[in-house]
Amino acid sequence: MSDGWSTGTAAPHVKPLSPGAQAALGKYGSEDALLLAWTTAKSNLDVAKEIEAALRVVVFEIKFPDPKEGTQRAAIGNAGWNIKATWPQNYNLDKERTEAVQNSMCELGVKQELIADRLIKWTPELSIKEYRLLEKDTTSEGMQLRMMLSSVLEIKPGMPQLEIEKPKAA
Repeated sequence: MSDGWSTGTAAPHVKPLSPGAQAALGKYGSEDALLLAWTTAKSNLDVAKEIEAALRVVVFEIKFPDPKEGTQRAAIGNAGWNIKATWPQNYNLDKERTEAVQNSMCELGVKQELIADRLIKWTPELSIKEYRLLEKDTTSEGMQLRMMLSSVLEIKPGMPQLEIEKPKAA
């Protein structure tokens, strides 16, 4: 069975194609043409994103010469039009050193401990590596941990990522 690919055989489809995938194949006529359309669109999008980001920085610098964090507006034209800019600041903590700093703050007294606890928030993060090990654990303890974790764990499919790889030089 030929699948239209010049580099090998694709895995057979396990489930029927979605109506959107069927429509795309109908529109482009073949998997090769669909793949070419996708790579072209991705390349155009990457270029457009770079141009837009560069222009956005220049417009922001021109219209907001003394920017403030948050949302601000500047008039454009004379008919009441404004340009709205949101200028976020990204605040990040060094994860390796933050716990020690928070502990030192807490040692200064009860008031400082309350401030430190409000100031620094800890977000739960799943270790995928440990989760994969737990999935393979068939002991009663492993099953108990999986059951407990399942009450708070939500797994949603993400957007697939694709990349065309050049052949390796021989």
